[in-house]
Amino acid sequence: MNNVSIIWEYNSSNGSNAWAYYTTMTDKYQQGTLRSVNERQGYWVRCNSDSVFTVTGYLPRTSDVTLNTGWNLVGDPTMDVRQPLAAYPNEKIVWGYDTSNASSPWAYHTTMTDKYQQGGLTQLEPGHGYWVRI
Repeated sequence: MNNVSIIWEYNSSNGSNAWAYYTTMTDKYQQGTLRSVNERQGYWVRCNSDSVFTVTGYLPRTSDVTLNTGWNLVGDPTMDVRQPLAAYPNEKIVWGYDTSNASSPWAYHTTMTDKYQQGGLTQLEPGHGYWVRI
């Protein structure tokens, strides 16, 4: 956690309290309400420098993720690379963000081809979080 400034969570099932955070910058911010993380939730993590996180524990029994109408920030609780539509069959759009692609970190997959040209997100990676709209 030495390189972590702040971790944000967006849990759409919490209604108007969907956002929660944890910070090490207590000189600038009051501590937030985020106390734990789980494999089905996605997180925004701001680091002071490049970091590698090692996650330990047991693999989930299922890869099911509950999606609420609207936007969801979710994790992909598998060790498999999957296609967006296979993981989230009711999705309208899935956004991914990858800082290792400095020139274009955002990529998306959509089923709304009447509104959008297909984006460049073709697979979901284990250990990554995604914005999913249904």
